[in-house]
Amino acid sequence: MDFYHRFGLIYYYYRYRLLETQNFPVLSFENLWVLFQFIVATFLYFFLVPVPAAPYIMWATGSVTFIFSTFIWTAPVTMRNNTCRRALMYFQYYILCKFGCEDTWMVGTNNVAYLFHITGMRAIKYGYVTKEDLETKSFSIIRNPYSRAVSMYEYNKRPCESFDAFIDDFYMEFFKNYIEKGSTECRDIYCHVLPMYEYTHIDGKQTVACIIKQEKLKHLLATEFEGAQVPPDIANALTGIPHANKRSRQKPWQDYYSQKSFEKVHEMYAKDFEIFDYPLTIAGRPDLALKGTARNGIQQVPSLEMNVV
Repeated sequence: MDFYHRFGLIYYYYRYRLLETQNFPVLSFENLWVLFQFIVATFLYFFLVPVPAAPYIMWATGSVTFIFSTFIWTAPVTMRNNTCRRALMYFQYYILCKFGCEDTWMVGTNNVAYLFHITGMRAIKYGYVTKEDLETKSFSIIRNPYSRAVSMYEYNKRPCESFDAFIDDFYMEFFKNYIEKGSTECRDIYCHVLPMYEYTHIDGKQTVACIIKQEKLKHLLATEFEGAQVPPDIANALTGIPHANKRSRQKPWQDYYSQKSFEKVHEMYAKDFEIFDYPLTIAGRPDLALKGTARNGIQQVPSLEMNVV
């Protein structure tokens, strides 16, 4: 890779790590640069006579940089808005000439996808992998849909937005774009809204070689995957990987739920509960109960049991 694209990926993943820790990142290299600009501009304004245009330009560009890096280019704003998300994808790919993208290794963002959040079906569609490779060399880590919804909230919440309000918004996004349009494209629907089976299945058939439940991963790593049906190459790839993007919460994820959000999350991800055999209840919350315990008549995929670890 040339220097420009190498730097693009370094910067891209710096932003990615930054947004894993702060929804609206005030403490950033961008804002350190803004502070430097403001200090220099203020010095020029007070100590140069006549005052040149430079301080005004620096104040203006610094303000724009601060607003965009701190508030606009964030998950709660850009990612949750289809128009902004598309604009960022096209801007990075076309205007910045694939800055923060490497198609060959499926990292970063291009004009069709956030490549580390691409579904198996779209990875085949756009020629990044073959169907044979996906069925023999890939893996996916899934998690309890109730826990996953809380994680999505912590990553995407806006100021003063409650969990119930967040789920209401994602519920509308889910039905408006995913159910009505039937699309899994990043330009149409935010990847965090998609059910997990969209990443692992095509036309109801599992196409990812190995599916691992996040809840069991710590035990699998501790026992070096002994007795687990995990291919050696995948076990080796997972061994030693830290849980680097874990967010701290003020309370257990189970306590986020009201009856309303509990029912909506189940409705949105009913097929995930069924296919991956997750419990419909939340441990420690006997006050939350679905109206009937039937799994919506969804048939389990026959080949799944032996492939989900």
